[in-house]
Amino acid sequence: MDSFFDSNVSDSSSVEEKIRKLTEKIIKNPEDYISYKEQARLLLNNNPNEGRAKIALGSLEKFLEKEPEDIESNCLVVRALRLQGNLDEALSRAERLKSKFQNTATIYEELGRIQYEKENYDSALEILSTSYTKYNDERIGRALVLTLLKVKKIDQALSICNQLLDKKPNDVRTIFEKIKILAFTNKPKEALDVGSIFLDEFPDESNEIMYGGND
Repeated sequence: MDSFFDSNVSDSSSVEEKIRKLTEKIIKNPEDYISYKEQARLLLNNNPNEGRAKIALGSLEKFLEKEPEDIESNCLVVRALRLQGNLDEALSRAERLKSKFQNTATIYEELGRIQYEKENYDSALEILSTSYTKYNDERIGRALVLTLLKVKKIDQALSICNQLLDKKPNDVRTIFEKIKILAFTNKPKEALDVGSIFLDEFPDESNEIMYGGND
């Protein structure tokens, strides 16, 4: 899935500064295991890529030596494995965690994203649709939008986009996806209207999307 749409909304400069400071803390005090988890969370939730996932996985392994039952960290390991392209191991681990940590939205998000990346789009759609209804989670919603687009269910994708924007009107990733859907459905005027607001209100984010934010 598109790494930008896999990312949380945040001020990228402030996030990178936090990551830098946490990395410095880890270097100065390798026993500060809480910093490993915080660093990994930021790396995996903000413009993630294979390189960041590799660093995050190493940090999570350090943290889990101390807190092996931590739910979030175990879920983040699955995300890191997926982002590195290790889909079979990510899937195997996610299935085990699903039995161990029930009612955890992140597990179902990752299961859906893994199936999507394995090109099992029907399975991805079933997992993400069911879990979005159950958890009403925005990350699951974003993954569901991409899956609906992949299987050409454009109206449903637009509906989920609108639901996400009702909850978080300034979510630039969902706004951008809505613009693309409107353009795809031959609604250029509506796409331009939304796009104009997007450019006016989020100039930095729009530049990031159009000129390199999708690494």
